[in-house]
Amino acid sequence: MPYQECALYGDLVRYLRDRCTERLADLDPASGAEAARAWLDDLIRDWFFTPQHDLHGDAPRDVIWREQKGEPNVVPPDRMDDLVFDDCPVCQAMRDDPGEWHWHYDDGGFPLIAEYDPEGWDERWEAEHEAFERWRAEQGDSERWEAEEFRDEEGNLRFVYGFPDATPEQEAHIRAMWGLPTTEEEEATEPSEIPVYDPPPALSRDISPAELWLRAAEEPWLDRELHDAARALAGRLGFSMPNPPLTRQRVDLGWHRLTFTEALPLVAGLHDRGVDMSAFLEQVR
Repeated sequence: MPYQECALYGDLVRYLRDRCTERLADLDPASGAEAARAWLDDLIRDWFFTPQHDLHGDAPRDVIWREQKGEPNVVPPDRMDDLVFDDCPVCQAMRDDPGEWHWHYDDGGFPLIAEYDPEGWDERWEAEHEAFERWRAEQGDSERWEAEEFRDEEGNLRFVYGFPDATPEQEAHIRAMWGLPTTEEEEATEPSEIPVYDPPPALSRDISPAELWLRAAEEPWLDRELHDAARALAGRLGFSMPNPPLTRQRVDLGWHRLTFTEALPLVAGLHDRGVDMSAFLEQVR
């Protein structure tokens, strides 16, 4: 929310207080304007000091002072159900995590001005849309990255990455730079059999502990269930990432699908935290 909008909302509260004071004084001349204003000031002060459910038990004054001091809003342990209420094993593990969970309050993308000035709200976003279309037209002949979405036979949302104006060498370089899957990369297939485990070499003076750890990390896993869970999770989970080119005016966000290589350590970490992998695999599928 813009700073000027926040400041004007403060002026709006004072304006409403003064107008209500005049109205109450007219309705009850015996009490007078001073008593009416004192009652309204107490009402506003109580709002600042009263804990609210939408603020996870905090009062508005707590949120305001923390933001001014640069401190985060921490969800109390007894209010974690407000934030994590799903019964999936991943969510339960997140709720039981010993670390802190922070939250941020906003207007949900629909501020007060949008409710009382819908014409201005529509005009503002129409101008934004037109500016975006002009930018897209300007970028039409440039070497920009694109992602086309489609749904596979199972109805899952998929993305096809492409650089229409780039040579194969340029495309391979850009994909490697951004960590995107190559055009030849295919979905992980089920192995016909579990590979034979080859233990890492014994520690010697010529091998550092870090190198030994990396070698062990690249060895096949013994637990087939973790492989299955990672394979099921790959392609169903992703995250936003910036698309080139990046400018000061705009950062275009795309969607990167989680690969099997990325999903495997994630699943292993959940397993180490005590997540029931059988239940997790059922929910993913």
